[in-house]
Amino acid sequence: KLTRLISLSKSASTDELLRELHTETVWDTDENPAWLVFEVENMLQIRQVQYTVAKHLIDHPGDVMQLNMGTGKTRVILPMLVMHWSLKNRDKIIRINFLSALLNEAYSYFHQILTASMLGIRLYTIPFCRDIKLDENSMATMRNAIDCCREEGGVVLVAPEHRLSLELNCKELFYQDRCVA
Repeated sequence: KLTRLISLSKSASTDELLRELHTETVWDTDENPAWLVFEVENMLQIRQVQYTVAKHLIDHPGDVMQLNMGTGKTRVILPMLVMHWSLKNRDKIIRINFLSALLNEAYSYFHQILTASMLGIRLYTIPFCRDIKLDENSMATMRNAIDCCREEGGVVLVAPEHRLSLELNCKELFYQDRCVA
């Protein structure tokens, strides 16, 4: 925090410096030690509004919230949710949907802060398009990757068109097998 304060005192407005001085940790570090690692490694502090949003989404999975630009949705809140669910709930797979135009940037950012850090949360992508022909070997390979992801507490980053193409291909295979039988 001291490094951020020194930097802000040299370059930022007085309002930003005062806001940083008044920021306190409002969450329990014993309950979420990974968040503390995240703060230290990325030289940031989780703000109260970010914690409030993350806590609400943890307590109410599936809820939808609308947030303003610049509130740390992608850079702070989403990593908090990923850390919470991937480190505490290894029986489910965490999937994050990104627009295809943002997928590579998101992968790079999450790799930097989640994988190439002390947290070591692995990222997976399963790019898929309709041109890929599914057979038993390719399906087994995808299944192994998903099982590995689950066992390691990894996270799958996906674009909607990849997921929808795979789903459509699977439905086509199902109906082809039904028609042949």
